Amino acid sequence: MNARHSLYFPTKMKHKAAPDWKAEFWHLLLNADEQRAITIKRRQFPGRLFKLTRLTDYALDSLKNEYLYLAPINLLNEPFENSLALTKRDYVIACMTQKKWFDDMKKTYGVEFTEKEICRILESPYPYRVFVFLCEKKGALITTSEDHFCSKYTTWADSILDQQRNLNICCLTERLDSVKMWSDYADQHRGICIEYDFSRSENTIYALMPVIYTVEAYQMNATKAASFNVKMSALTKSKRLQYEQEWRIMIIDKNPRKEHNVKATCIYIGSKINEADFPLLVQLMNLKIPIKQVVKHPIQNKMVVNEIDLEAFKYELLRTAPK
Repeated sequence: MNARHSLYFPTKMKHKAAPDWKAEFWHLLLNADEQRAITIKRRQFPGRLFKLTRLTDYALDSLKNEYLYLAPINLLNEPFENSLALTKRDYVIACMTQKKWFDDMKKTYGVEFTEKEICRILESPYPYRVFVFLCEKKGALITTSEDHFCSKYTTWADSILDQQRNLNICCLTERLDSVKMWSDYADQHRGICIEYDFSRSENTIYALMPVIYTVEAYQMNATKAASFNVKMSALTKSKRLQYEQEWRIMIIDKNPRKEHNVKATCIYIGSKINEADFPLLVQLMNLKIPIKQVVKHPIQNKMVVNEIDLEAFKYELLRTAPK
């Protein structure tokens, strides 16, 4: 394109995030201190987030009708996505924490456990062994094997897998400048990046969750609800992807969902926009949303914003569009 332009570098956010705030946020969520976790997230929230995507009719529709589309989890292409680490211990703890389980043990075997003994069982790396040991100390002989014991309690695991299949996600990022992300998520730089400013949208800030990057998959917590485990596992991605600085909105539903009343504040077009997409670009420019272009930095390995003369840009699109 020959439209006049000038390069500029996006200014950094005013807030300075603590390097370990996500670890603290994660710890608070796991320990059921949601209110403090939300307070920390609100304080560190970047304000604006970006969505890299292909330039399609679906993308145009989301911009026209001001919504974010939450896609089914199985459409995401990262093998680490929503990995579930389920161990035998998880199954044992899951059934032992089911409602009235210890009451049933009292009726069946005539044994009763103190709160201290229950904690000893649940906190042990081998809870079933400790359970059998304490039962025998109380005069009750347990002959059921651990495998048989686990096989009787599959509801918890089935519930997790069922909810995982119904998980819908919208992925956003703090970054506009990643060369690799433009390649991976925006059609090899032929797509677009949509900017949203959520700084005054409390409901969306509440729904958005930061992704945690780790070397291991999320370990299921048998004392938590299935929906909690599924969402926490969806917030865990491989440490090699931490450059993505991703945030997610997640809803468990059998049908794909939309987050409505989400208006874009700017649209960035890729540096290798395809001539075949000119008709879609013209529609994009008619949306009355600011449009800029992102190009490769001449020296550094990052993308920078290219200010363009929209009228001249649109004129050139119409002039050079395939007939």
